[in-house]
Amino acid sequence: MAHHQVTNDYMAHGFCFSWEPGLVRLHVVSDIATGIAYYAIAFAMLYYAYKRRGITYYGMLISFAAFILACGTTHFFAAYTIYDPAYWQEGYVKAFTAVISIASAIYFIPQIPKVLTMPSLAKSLDENRELNTQLTRTVQALQESNALNQSIIDSSTDCIKFLDPEGRLQYMSPEGQRRLGIKNLDEFLNMPYENFWHGKDRDAARAAVANARQGHQGSFEGYCPTQDGTPKWWEVIVTPVKGADGNPEKLLAVLRDITEHKSMEENLHKQTLQLEEELAERQMAQESLQEQAAMLEEEVEERRKTEEALQRSEDTVKNKLRAILEPEGDIGALELSEIIDCEMLQSMLEDFYRITGMLGAVLDVSGKVLVAVGWQDICTKFHRCHPDTLKNCIESDINLTNGVPVGTFKHYRCKNNLWDMVTPLVVGGKHVGNVFIGQFFYEDEVPDVELFREQARRYGFDEAEYLAALDRVPRFSREAADAGMKFYAKLTSMVSSLSFSSIKVSRMLNERIHLEEQLRQSQKMEAVGQLAGGVAHDFNNILQVISGYGNMLKMDGKLDDRQQGEIDHILAASEKAAQLTKGLLAFSRKQVMALAPVNLNDIIENVKKFLARIIGEDIQLKTITCENRLKIYADWGQIEQVLINLATNARDAMRKGGLLTIETGFQTVEASTDHESGRAEPGCYAVMTVSDTGIGMDKETCKRIFEPFYTTKEIGKGTGLGMAIVYGIVKQHNGFIDVYSEPGQGTTFRIYLPIHGIEQSGLEETIAPVAPPRGGTETILVAEDDVDVRNLVVSLLTRFGYDVIQAVDGQDVVDKFTEHGDRVAMILMDMIMPKKNGKEAYEEIVLLKPDVKVLYSSGYTADFILNRGVSGEDIELIMKPVQPMELLRRIREILDR
Repeated sequence: MAHHQVTNDYMAHGFCFSWEPGLVRLHVVSDIATGIAYYAIAFAMLYYAYKRRGITYYGMLISFAAFILACGTTHFFAAYTIYDPAYWQEGYVKAFTAVISIASAIYFIPQIPKVLTMPSLAKSLDENRELNTQLTRTVQALQESNALNQSIIDSSTDCIKFLDPEGRLQYMSPEGQRRLGIKNLDEFLNMPYENFWHGKDRDAARAAVANARQGHQGSFEGYCPTQDGTPKWWEVIVTPVKGADGNPEKLLAVLRDITEHKSMEENLHKQTLQLEEELAERQMAQESLQEQAAMLEEEVEERRKTEEALQRSEDTVKNKLRAILEPEGDIGALELSEIIDCEMLQSMLEDFYRITGMLGAVLDVSGKVLVAVGWQDICTKFHRCHPDTLKNCIESDINLTNGVPVGTFKHYRCKNNLWDMVTPLVVGGKHVGNVFIGQFFYEDEVPDVELFREQARRYGFDEAEYLAALDRVPRFSREAADAGMKFYAKLTSMVSSLSFSSIKVSRMLNERIHLEEQLRQSQKMEAVGQLAGGVAHDFNNILQVISGYGNMLKMDGKLDDRQQGEIDHILAASEKAAQLTKGLLAFSRKQVMALAPVNLNDIIENVKKFLARIIGEDIQLKTITCENRLKIYADWGQIEQVLINLATNARDAMRKGGLLTIETGFQTVEASTDHESGRAEPGCYAVMTVSDTGIGMDKETCKRIFEPFYTTKEIGKGTGLGMAIVYGIVKQHNGFIDVYSEPGQGTTFRIYLPIHGIEQSGLEETIAPVAPPRGGTETILVAEDDVDVRNLVVSLLTRFGYDVIQAVDGQDVVDKFTEHGDRVAMILMDMIMPKKNGKEAYEEIVLLKPDVKVLYSSGYTADFILNRGVSGEDIELIMKPVQPMELLRRIREILDR
């Protein structure tokens, strides 16, 4: 037993047997013998399947062989783990065996009804054997004597036909004529054999004859009713009758009536369905059940479509709420009917119509009518009822109204030759609709009746009714029309102002709610911190007593070895508790700090070797420090504790190895901003970025990650204080933290610590004030899968004059560039997106335009991006979260190159 070791925190099964040689040998030999037997059975089945690929249940054979192989492997691993505790590998094999077992069961069970429908193997073999015997005797009889051959044919219960080498009928046995109901065989002589069959059976007959002509046997099953229409199913075998030269002289076709067999098979199929469903003794009940199943499928499909529609509706509502509530929301994303009070406008236009007789309408920018008053029959009954004239109306409403300044109006003759007047409806600087006075003539003009008569003929209108409707079109003086339109222009300005005021109030309320939520979160963290600090201080007093008396007992020389060991356990437990209270104090920001001016780069270089031991050999540690000294006012030991906690979390997220990157730099925060971990004040910050290539986190986990005692690890693997301690230390240093992570894409923590003094000339130059960036008129293709981030970037760029094309994923940016590539000056693209990541999208785009300018954005470090396959020294990368002015400067810098 001394020769066997316990490794990997597990021990071999042999320890369970106390390494009794006979018992170990019995288990090992039994498992190996069983595994060899399983493998032999499986390979025999696979060999049989390989030789018999055409068997009916080929898939079942392969599936069962895989199941036997998996079972054999588990026995081999059982023997292996007696000596080596490879339990994870054994567990994977067992899991794979379970998957194969379940898959085989799922596959086998539905095959049972099919198996039950098949005739017995003995019966099929007997029938085939009898048929081959008859065919052999027939061939021999033909060679020996025509008379004997005729006797055999006449006495056969099958339908026997002879065909010439071209496949034309030459002879049919009397029994065959009787079974097919043929009274005059001469009508069918020299008929091509395939003409006896229909549909796909004709193709099968033609193929069987072709095989026989080549010296092979052809066979098929087909449906051929008798001459009086009686249904008949036949099993057909076409065999070549070779002459002395070895070439077919004629073809022998033997048809066996299998109608009764088919009928029995169908009846058996029906009985099986009845047994499975435990319903319907009659065919009617079965059809009813099938109809119900079809209705259920339709209902499921309808529900799925409904859920999709609800999801689309939910997304639409979210986008609209975002447009209304967010300060940078795009009002153009809203429908006009969601901005104005259509019922109130309808009432006002009706009152105006009763006073002036002037008809009016409010349309959105797509041409959809929202409010309509006093519309004439010539439009409602004719122009908007015919597709061509309706198209004229919509094109006139959309195209002819472009370019009208706010507060003014325009009059024009629509494509259906009536006068219209329009003034634009603008809310928050966005053109969202138009207000019309239309469908009239001026008093000082005479309508061209012949023109309208021609229109009636062209579009198929009733000429008399159309011209009568033309006579009812109102006439206004030019002064009255202009006065009415001036009223509408003022009304439109008032509606626009009121609507935008409502939106601004909504945005102010939303901002207040958001601030209140941040305040509550901050108060909650502060309250938990105070509670944790109070508990920790009181608990430290208790621990002091336990530890003090424990050490005093340890110094007592009268204790024996067992008692000394028990005291050691007590002291070790008190030390762990002390570490826990230390973490609570760090979170509550009540731990005493030894603050001093330190270089952040020096801290990282000092702790780097210790971090390498923590994360293990399968994880690569890479540090990238800023060239300038990053002087901060901090507690050296606590900043090291932050790095240790982050490295420990990264190790747990990279079970199969990976890359841990620690990078330093600096960044200027230009304005106060709110973060999940607190408020960032303007100033210059040293930035420490810690990135891993682990499993990542979802948004919900990112929101809760700094809460004390919150952990995603299994029970007993973590206290939930690691990130809370990081949060407390950073807050105690007047800093803040940003977290960027996605499931499966790793995690990046970016820690901001205030710069302590600015003594280095290089750093002074770097953070010197810079002029505000200038905008531009170029077209920028923005690719970002996060809706909130995309809307923010689009709003920022459009505000500075750029023309923006939006893409929602990697494939969409390729499609949009293919369509608009000739006017795209630059692409701003997220690195991690659905369908295609930034690298894959760039590889396709560069084939279309090799010199395309691309700026990547990501929450991960540049080193992390390079390790994901985006190579090249000229990679342009900007890190999230990015300050708006910094983004605009980078874009302008790239465009001006």
